[in-house]
Amino acid sequence: MDITLIQTTHGQAPWQQQEIPKPQGRPRRVVRINPDAAHQAFLGLGTDINGCTCANLLDMGPQRRAETLTALFDREKGAGFSLLRDDIGSSDFTFARYSLAEEPGDVELKSFDFSREEHYTIPMIREVRALAPDLRLLGSPWSPPAWMKSTKSMVGPAGKLLRRYYPAYARYLARYVQEMAARGVTVDYLTTQNEARADHGGAHPMAQCVYTAQEERDFLRDHLIPTLREAGLATKIWIFDHNWNMDYYPRTILADPRVAPHVDAVAWHHYGGSPRAMERFAQDFPGVGQQITEGQLAPFRTTPSRRQGTSLARCLRCGAGSYIMWVMVLNEEGGPGEGPFMMRRDPHNFRTFDVALWERQEQKVYINETVAIMGQFSRYIQRGARRVDSTPLLDSVAFRNPDGSVVLVVENNVCGGGAVDFAVEMAGQRVETSIPPYTVQTYVFR
Repeated sequence: MDITLIQTTHGQAPWQQQEIPKPQGRPRRVVRINPDAAHQAFLGLGTDINGCTCANLLDMGPQRRAETLTALFDREKGAGFSLLRDDIGSSDFTFARYSLAEEPGDVELKSFDFSREEHYTIPMIREVRALAPDLRLLGSPWSPPAWMKSTKSMVGPAGKLLRRYYPAYARYLARYVQEMAARGVTVDYLTTQNEARADHGGAHPMAQCVYTAQEERDFLRDHLIPTLREAGLATKIWIFDHNWNMDYYPRTILADPRVAPHVDAVAWHHYGGSPRAMERFAQDFPGVGQQITEGQLAPFRTTPSRRQGTSLARCLRCGAGSYIMWVMVLNEEGGPGEGPFMMRRDPHNFRTFDVALWERQEQKVYINETVAIMGQFSRYIQRGARRVDSTPLLDSVAFRNPDGSVVLVVENNVCGGGAVDFAVEMAGQRVETSIPPYTVQTYVFR
């Protein structure tokens, strides 16, 4: 059995091939891998391409933009991201507040306007796809057009989609998919609403809309599913798009036998609850995928921090097939944006921005250390790989790739911790090794 070790350590160049380190003695910790006990499929890792991101990518110019996208999406030179989440219309991180059909009462969508997407979003997606030909795209709306809502406003209080506009809104979402396709961009997945149970109130000018589980179920069953089918669109439906601590919501939707067969996956957010909710969910709905469509993974925790302490390895071990980071590129003022979560970003503190930071005065792009951590997964775990049984020691997870190789990723990211010795056993063979502090290791077995 041939073993390759790739390692990223805090403060050092990422994804370095290493000799397998020798432990101090015979390790007591043992990670046992059973490559024949398969679970969920791996879809990929990625980030969000909202209006804020597109404005910053265009502002930084072709050369720096190419360097930034390469660092994120190129599998050889960068982290190998292969997923994008596109905000349908404006979100909270945006250069302008808008929907795709602004004319009040326009149920025939004659005012449907794709000009902003043609200028901002689509060119950026094309540049990403040139680096990641296997890119998959998720479309998620933050709000229907204002005239379709009970509040007559896209921003808070959140308001609801009025039932008399359910048919028009289903056509609106289908039209988005069709317009993207007409410009050579495939929308692979679609959610009905970002964070359908979040109402940030009237104090924050943020696009938002609330649904009950029953309302989303009815909209899907009676309108969106038949509209997509009648239009001949193959876009798959992901439901919910909100936190782990509200799993009653997708359970309610999937309890309807007229909806469940048309649901590809549940979309989860990494802001409330525990990823263990996905384990329980997989037991009850084994045929439904689980994807994390928004979250913020912490970089190496060299100082005490409460920010998103759950590791990526744990999310995948609990059943996630993907992880999408929120906000690809911010500027040094934390924008452009108009939501409730704006704050000044510090390029020297990786905890104050998510993926990349465009520092306009310095004319420099900072890439978050989290990208290097994620690359330890996305560069080596292939799409379609199956998570396999492995001993839940350390923060670790194992996958069997379509080509037959087995990948084990181990994280040692505990503030104040030291090196950890351990052994790996698989198929009758054993390797003894050690992981330094503030390090992620990837072992590839062939």
